[in-house]
Parts: sequence; C-alpha cells; structure tokens
Amino acid sequence: MTKTTKPPVSPKRRDNDQRRDDIMSAAETLFAERGVSGTSIEAIVERAQCSKSAVYGLFGSKENLLAALTVRITQGLNEELTALTLGHLPMRDFLQAYVEKAMAMILTARHIGVVRTIFGEMGSAPQLSRTFYRVGPGAAQEALAKAFETKTREGALTVDDPEVAAAQLYGLMLWGTMFPLITGADRSIGKARVARFAESAVDGFLRMYGVAEPADPASESCPVKGGRHAGGR
Repeated sequence: MTKTTKPPVSPKRRDNDQRRDDIMSAAETLFAERGVSGTSIEAIVERAQCSKSAVYGLFGSKENLLAALTVRITQGLNEELTALTLGHLPMRDFLQAYVEKAMAMILTARHIGVVRTIFGEMGSAPQLSRTFYRVGPGAAQEALAKAFETKTREGALTVDDPEVAAAQLYGLMLWGTMFPLITGADRSIGKARVARFAESAVDGFLRMYGVAEPADPASESCPVKGGRHAGGR
C-alpha cells in the first residue's frame, strides 16, 4: 500500500492560523485582566498587532471570540477522548489520562481568569455564560457521557446514567481545584495537589462505576482488602 502524505499547508493558510492564534491569545489575556465588557476590539487589535477587519473577519464579535476560546479546550479534550477510546486502554489508565489532560487544560491561570470574568458578568450579559456552558462544560461532558455509554456496552463500566456519571467525574476533579481558584480562595494550585485530586477522582469514579474484578481461585479462601470494583484500594 502506498503511503499517502498530507499536502503542505499554504503560506496564506499558515498566516491565517497564526493570526487567529495571536488574536485568541490576546483576547484571552485581556478578558482575564479586564473582563469581556471591559475589553474593546481596539484593545485586542493593539495587543495582537492586527487589523480590526481581521478580528471581525475571523470571529465576527467579542462573544464569538470568547466562544472560540472555550471551544478550543473542548476540542482538545474531545480529541484526547477519541484517541484514548481508540487505544483500548484499561479503564483506570483511560480515566487517568483523560482527567490529567482535562485538569491541565482547564486549570491554567488565563482560563480561570476568563471563567471568573464570565461568572462576574452573568447579571449584565447572561448570554455569555449560556454560550460558555453550551460550547464548554456542556459539550465536554456530553462527549464524555457518550464514551461512558460505549464503555458500559463493552463491559468496562457499570454506568446506568452516562450524563450523571460524566458530571460526577468533572465534579470529583474540579470541585476542590477549580472553584477555589475562581473564588480567589486559592491564588494558585501546585502540581502535587492537582495530581492528588486527579488520582482521587479516578479512584472515586471506579468505586462507583468500576466493573467487579474476577475472583482469583487461588485466593478465594482469603479475605481481600480494598474496594469491590476495579481500581478499588
């Protein structure tokens, strides 16, 4: 079989992609610093060193630009989810890899700043928070729920309600990490704490939904300590 190669990216396409990244990076920083309503298109243009027509041509509005920032994280998580599903990993490894990826993308200082801004502007601009949830947490949890449904059909999980299970996993990994950052209770979160919450989230999820491990005939006469599900400790 002849190996096919992707056609090279044209210089114009590469320039557009770079310009898009520059605008998104500038907007993310400014939204975190000043809020969405407090950030003008002119400020984004100045920070990204581009034209106003480039911002409007690529995104159309500040609201669409905010949505694009959120979609970028969701797409990254969904790509990771697809790769993990195709990799046929053991369930613990599958969950651990996904949780670590999600926390690494969600808990960045700039993303937390944007989320804090969205929460702060819910009263004056409720459409921002609705859009954020629809293309961000809502979309990510929907994709994860579908993955749990597939894993349950394959016999790797015992999930009755995939939507609830996906929300529970996100709660386990983010309640003690993301919300202290959003509220300002914590100014930063160390790698050790993130790793501790990631491992605890996987352990807790498997205790709820893990598949019971087959009995070992050699140890049937001996009591086994730990959880009754795969991954129990």
